[in-house]
Amino acid sequence: MPLPLFIPIAVVISAVLFGGKKAIDAWDASSEADTHNKEAEDLINQAKREADSSREGLRSRLTTLGRKRFLIQKGLFSSFYRTFAKIRNFDKRDLKLADETLIEPFDINEVKVATLKFEEVASGLVGGLTADAALAYGTYGTVGALAAASTGTAIGSLTGAAATKATLAWLGGGTIAAGGGGVAAGTLVLGGLVAAPALVIFGIIIDAQAQKKLDQAKSNLAQARKTKAETDTVVAKLKGVTRQVERYITLTDQVVKLFRPQLEGLVELVRTRGTDYRTYTKEEQNLVVATVSTYQMLRALVEVNILTETEKGLCINQKSKKVLTMVGQWLDNVA
Repeated sequence: MPLPLFIPIAVVISAVLFGGKKAIDAWDASSEADTHNKEAEDLINQAKREADSSREGLRSRLTTLGRKRFLIQKGLFSSFYRTFAKIRNFDKRDLKLADETLIEPFDINEVKVATLKFEEVASGLVGGLTADAALAYGTYGTVGALAAASTGTAIGSLTGAAATKATLAWLGGGTIAAGGGGVAAGTLVLGGLVAAPALVIFGIIIDAQAQKKLDQAKSNLAQARKTKAETDTVVAKLKGVTRQVERYITLTDQVVKLFRPQLEGLVELVRTRGTDYRTYTKEEQNLVVATVSTYQMLRALVEVNILTETEKGLCINQKSKKVLTMVGQWLDNVA
């Protein structure tokens, strides 16, 4: 009787259909996992591109500002000190910025110390200012030039890899040996603000169980979305700092444009009229006062830290914001 033959055939067909469905389900799960992983990979790559771009933009503008600060100190400030130091009987009460809280009280002896110390540091820059040292000047101003690295050498006078390491270590709170965050922490700030997280995106092990692969892919995507959101926050902060640095560059150029002819006039005044402030005409005394006032404003721009360390990490120095406001208002009044 042929009937019993239908039983195993039915079983086989049922098994084939069941296995086929499992295969289809597995294929669907694997395909969905691939889609999630691709999306996660795209998010991470986008985050990295945006972070790299904003970081390099900030680095470039800080380096530009650093070069300007260095040249101002090396040229204009040295010339100002050597010229003004010859003037006798200057009356500080004539200074209109004497009560400005953001301006250091004018003291020619203090100017002498600062100038000579800077020149000592600058003399150690064999071959000129490196990009790494310029980055330190742009970030820290005079502090970056005169602060000592862990080696005992001023950061502004270091070159090459040594300058990079010292600057980054300082950004991280000093070297690890000195109890700070070390180069690694500094790199987090300037070198690798956003590092791709340890996601298993590239080279996922294809598991025999497609559902497990899908679960991992969903986890990857969730982590990638979180990382992208965190990166967006960092990028926004970087762009904010970059805008402030741009403002510093603009105002520095404006004040230098004002200071240069004043300094030239001061040099000529001392050469032709002597060094006794009391013998100058009112107009000549006004030139001296104006030159000192502009020097004080320019020095405030050159010396202030753009970034500062807080309990929450590195952020824009609040004093630097106030200096921008002060100089901007002062320029509006003297224009």
